[in-house]
Amino acid sequence: MKKDIYLVVADTLTAFNLPTYGYERDTAPFLTKLAEENTVFKQAYAPAPWTVPVHASMFSGEMPDVCGTHSESLTFTADSVVEELREEGYNTIGISNNPLVSNLLGFDRGFDYFTSQYGVYFESEEIETFSEVYDNQRKGKYDSGKEKYLDFFKKSILNKDIRSITEALKFKIRKRTGRESPFPDSGAEATNKLVEKKLSGSEQKSFVYLNYMETHQQYEMPEDFEDHYLKDREREEKIYLEEIENKDPLGQDVDNEVKQVAKDMYDSTIRYLDDRMQELYNIAEENSDDFIFIFVGDHGEMLGEQDQTWGHHNGIWQELIRVP
Repeated sequence: MKKDIYLVVADTLTAFNLPTYGYERDTAPFLTKLAEENTVFKQAYAPAPWTVPVHASMFSGEMPDVCGTHSESLTFTADSVVEELREEGYNTIGISNNPLVSNLLGFDRGFDYFTSQYGVYFESEEIETFSEVYDNQRKGKYDSGKEKYLDFFKKSILNKDIRSITEALKFKIRKRTGRESPFPDSGAEATNKLVEKKLSGSEQKSFVYLNYMETHQQYEMPEDFEDHYLKDREREEKIYLEEIENKDPLGQDVDNEVKQVAKDMYDSTIRYLDDRMQELYNIAEENSDDFIFIFVGDHGEMLGEQDQTWGHHNGIWQELIRVP
C-alpha cells in the first residue's frame, strides 16, 4: 500500500550541532525524540558541500559527476525520482526556500506543484497577482522593468487585487531598507502554512519535497522567538553581520567572542527550525494515515573551524559534508 512521503531538507545543517550526533547543547529536542523512535544514519555524507549538486544527487540517485549537475553545469537534466513518483500516481509537491532549487535550474521537473523563494510567501498568503508576476519575472518573460510593472498594475486593477499592490509597496520599502525578504524567518512559517493548504482535503497520496533555509546565513528568526543561546540578540546579531556576514574572514584571526556569537546564532536557528519541524510533523499526522518522513541536511556549515574556515564553499571538511 502506498504511503505519503515527506522529503524534508534543512539547508546548511551539519550533523555536528545536533544532540543525536553527540552535540552538548539541546538544540533540537523534537528531532532528537524523532530520531530515538525511528531510523538514524550515523554516517551520512553529502556528495558535495553546497546545494545544487547535492539536490541533483538526491533527486537522481547519482553522484554529481554522473548526473551531470555541478559547479560547471548547474542545470539539473538527469532522470528524477520525482518523475517516477508522479508516474506511479503520486501528487508531487515541491516547496523550496532556496533560490537555487528552482525552476530556473530544472528542479521543478516532475512536480505537479512547485514554488520557490518569495513565491512561498505570496502563495501561502494568497497574494495572487504579485505571485503571478513574480513567477513570470523569474522565468524571464519580461524584456524590461517597465513591461513587468505595467503587467502587474494592469492585472491588479482587472483582478481588483488591492492586496497585491499593497504588498508590492511594502516590498519596495523593505528593499530600500536592506531587508528584501517578506518572511519573519527564512520561510519556514509560510512553508508549513502552504503545505497544510496543499494537503487539506486531498485523497491522493503525495510526495512532498521541502527545503528550509533557517540554518543558512543570515540565520533569520522571528523577533518574538525565545532565544535559547543569544544573551543580547540585537548586539550579537550586529557583531555577526559586521565581523562574519559582511566580510570574508577565511584564514583571518577571529576572536573568541565573535566565534561564540556565530555558534550561538547558528544553534538558535536550529532550535527555531526544530519547533517548525514539530509543527510540520503534526501537519503530516493530521493529513496522512501512513507516511514516511525523511529529514536530512543537504550540507553543513563552517563556524571558524579548520584554521578559521567559514561558510560552506571552502573544501570538504567533515563539518561540511557530514549531515543528519
